[in-house]
Amino acid sequence: YYSERLGGRPVDAESGGFGTETRLKMQHGELLALDSTGSREWRVPPRRMEEVALHEARNPWGVTTYHPELETGFYNHMGGFLPYVIGRVPPERYGVYRWTGPSYTPKPAGEGDPR
Repeated sequence: YYSERLGGRPVDAESGGFGTETRLKMQHGELLALDSTGSREWRVPPRRMEEVALHEARNPWGVTTYHPELETGFYNHMGGFLPYVIGRVPPERYGVYRWTGPSYTPKPAGEGDPR
């Protein structure tokens, strides 16, 4: 959401890329930004990514409604047991990676999930 203001766009994906996982619709050389929880969600194989930069953002307010390490998840019960936390909040970590895998090509018609 925030990177869209600077020209970024959401990642599009389809099922079936890496075994039963998600196939990212990316072109060779494109950049991808992931937060510390995103890499687990997308399960991107490290061999297809080249690390460009790592960033860490500290929370100066000491309040958060989502942080996996603190088991908070106001917007999603799967994030944790608490709706929010007030106190020491660990920094968010972000990585910028370059896609080194092959460029995306659509699946031929008839392949994939039947709909």
